[in-house]
Amino acid sequence: MSFVRKIAEWLGEVEEGESSEEFLEHEFLADLLPYRLYDSEQKIYENKSSLGFVLEVVPLLGGSIDALLEINALVKEIGEEGANIQCLLFADPRIEGFLETWGEPRQREAGIYAKIAAKKQDFFLQGETARIFRVFFSFSMKKGKDVLRQIERLAEKKKKSIEIFSRISHAVDMEPGQFIDLVQGLLQTGRSGRWKKDTYLSKQMAASSTALEVYKEKLVLSEKWDLRTYEVLDVPESWSLAHMGELIGDFFNASYRVPTPFYLHYGIYFPSQEKAEAKFRGKLKLLEHQSKFPYLTRVLPDLPRELEEKLYVRRQLQEGEKFVETRLSCGLFGSKEKFSKAESILLALFQKYGFKLGPNDFLHLPDFLASLPMAWGEDASHIAGLKRVRSVRTTLTEETAQLMPCVGEWWGNSRQGMILLGRKGQIATLD
Repeated sequence: MSFVRKIAEWLGEVEEGESSEEFLEHEFLADLLPYRLYDSEQKIYENKSSLGFVLEVVPLLGGSIDALLEINALVKEIGEEGANIQCLLFADPRIEGFLETWGEPRQREAGIYAKIAAKKQDFFLQGETARIFRVFFSFSMKKGKDVLRQIERLAEKKKKSIEIFSRISHAVDMEPGQFIDLVQGLLQTGRSGRWKKDTYLSKQMAASSTALEVYKEKLVLSEKWDLRTYEVLDVPESWSLAHMGELIGDFFNASYRVPTPFYLHYGIYFPSQEKAEAKFRGKLKLLEHQSKFPYLTRVLPDLPRELEEKLYVRRQLQEGEKFVETRLSCGLFGSKEKFSKAESILLALFQKYGFKLGPNDFLHLPDFLASLPMAWGEDASHIAGLKRVRSVRTTLTEETAQLMPCVGEWWGNSRQGMILLGRKGQIATLD
């Protein structure tokens, strides 16, 4: 350990543990992934320094008031100090399985039906925008001394989450094979779909041959896909869950539809409420004192608005809301030939609705790893690094449901129906 790093630890600028130099010295990508074991009885994942669960949720088709209230209630009910909630929406380009499921009964019929099915499958596979919008909800917390008790509590929180989602959509527990397949899709590697109980999950997600190149302005996955991550620097003054579907593509204007795979990620961390409230009360007291002087009000014209906002926050805290640290980000995949166009569309799409995106230069790898399910519960240097560079914003739990990326397009209603393509690229069946 360098002398400079030791001084930084004494000053509290760097947490003890893995340094940034050690973080980048890993020879295998699997070593950077935190996933370890799976408890088949309680269906809970044990990671390097955390415990958690992952659910796949059928995307909402809109953000009704009922859905907004249910998600808000979920965040407040399962959240606790030190806990982490993540929501990941992935525009998954791997539609082969969907097409095979649809084409199977037609292939059995043979004849003209099999030929038509084969031509349709080829048509969608050769297209650029066909994808499946998938939503993943995860919860994690750091391991404590009583791990068995924590696992029991997590099982109860998972049960509660499934119950709440069942009232507005449909949620299923992600088994290890499905989870491995998801991470492989994000890493743009091949599909295995198998789970070996005697091997760490991370080693099954990223084989030793998996390549990842790190540059200032991007990552290169498997030597063929570029990945660039972006942080949401500013959000519109007025926003709602009902509008989250607009961030995956414009329904009417094809020029605002991202042609390559991408993901949206929203992370929520519950800090110490005592410390957060003490810091808030100090700021409120200062604003109340400053507002008594007309001269300061003239010099600082935003002072009355800031005071009004702080008074609103105080009322919300009295009604049971909690402080949380959040981060909204996204990632864009693409080949070198198509990336520039796709990036321009993504930035324009977010700008159209009042969001400001900024590339995470020098932070693409930490941000990407932090966006993986349950990653926010890890005591890792890259997670702490994002907080040190002020890449999280402090807000109230009531805001979290408004920015949850869980609105997608319709998946369809029957294996037997026609196969179609949605306005935003979702492949679906219609009977």
